[in-house]
Amino acid sequence: MAQISPEVNAAWQTLNEAQSRMRSEGLAAGLSGLLGAMQQFRRAGDRTDESYALGLLAGVHHELGNFREAADYHRAGLEAARSIQHPGTRIAEHLDGLGMALSNMGQWQEGELNYKQAIEETRKPIRAFRKLRAHVIKHLADLYARYTGRLEEAIAMYDEAIAISLECEDQYNVAAALNFKGLAFDNSNRREDAVNLYEQSRVIAEKIGDKGLLASCLAHLGTSYLHLGNVPLARQYVVKALALDQEVGNKQGVCRDLWLLGQIQDNEGDEKATETLQDALLLSRKIGDLKVAVHVLRRLARLAGRRLQG
Repeated sequence: MAQISPEVNAAWQTLNEAQSRMRSEGLAAGLSGLLGAMQQFRRAGDRTDESYALGLLAGVHHELGNFREAADYHRAGLEAARSIQHPGTRIAEHLDGLGMALSNMGQWQEGELNYKQAIEETRKPIRAFRKLRAHVIKHLADLYARYTGRLEEAIAMYDEAIAISLECEDQYNVAAALNFKGLAFDNSNRREDAVNLYEQSRVIAEKIGDKGLLASCLAHLGTSYLHLGNVPLARQYVVKALALDQEVGNKQGVCRDLWLLGQIQDNEGDEKATETLQDALLLSRKIGDLKVAVHVLRRLARLAGRRLQG
């Protein structure tokens, strides 16, 4: 059995301490430790664990809404994974993560290519690859629904992801796919069907205790009720979503929630709408979410136009 070097042991200790800090103090608290561990693995020539640490770093930055940093770490992790003789799921994981980061910055064409490469990497009939494959399919469906308008194709892909995730007993991805399938229904003007899917997803999110996923379900419910004309109920859901996203430090979620809240305030004639939308605009620019930034700018322009007319 191969001996683990003292340098690699020290790197694992650094990494474990960083993860402990993230659990007790929040995600951002462990970033410097994760970076230090990655550098220790690199100096020790351990490309396998370097790739793993880069994946953790990218994942934390993605959760925090730092998409450029997430993309850079996934690229580095992909390079490390491709240098390993037996990379397992690492190549597909980094391709998937890179696709997510690029998509969230509006670079969806490049993101689509990464997702398709990840799907090719997960064709093996092994449980770990099957589970990851469902996540990648779900992420590619998100891209199609959000950027290309290929809603029927996205809905079919969500169903495929749900089927695989049920097979793998992956409740998180079942809930996430139900949630975003609901959004595709919402965008197809199937509001009641969307609400039903959001509620199914919310039940699972509450059961597994995932606050970020729960916030997404609540925000989507708010969107549906806003479109259905029930503005007070929409506000209740969005305010709850915003509180959860702020609690877990999800910048992309906070940006989405502020954008929704600004729309609701505008519909209610609330003077705070402009301030809320400006906050959403600042955050969307900071994290590189160009699609939200464009939507907010359009809404702010309409608000300014109404003031000039009034």
